[in-house]
Amino acid sequence: MIELLNFIYQLIGMYEFIVIAAVIMSWLIGFGIINPYNQIARAIWNFLQTVTEPALRPIRAMLPDFGGGLGRFLFEPNTVSTRHLIENQITRALIDWEPRIRVESVKVEADPADNRAREELARLAAEQQAVMAQFRM
Repeated sequence: MIELLNFIYQLIGMYEFIVIAAVIMSWLIGFGIINPYNQIARAIWNFLQTVTEPALRPIRAMLPDFGGGLGRFLFEPNTVSTRHLIENQITRALIDWEPRIRVESVKVEADPADNRAREELARLAAEQQAVMAQFRM
């Protein structure tokens, strides 16, 4: 029985290291140190996500959905439908998380120079002032 408990303790210890590795890799990808388009980095990231997601999903379900949620569009193709979904996501995020503004329009256009989607918030009215903001993905 003690051997079984020891084995479970070692598995939990290994899993802690995998979670820490996933956190560190997410930071490195977020800060642009690791290129997520690199096949080796993507394979490691997919492995870490596959292993940690079942345990972290219930925790994430209890947390409020902060932010715009644009991360899910990271590896999507730059199509008209994807840009339309990004527009809707940005509009919903602005309405949910910034009640002081009134969203008049959100337009996402393809940038032919670097083939990335460029989100441009056309006009936001906040306390009788128009605020211009531009987001790059």
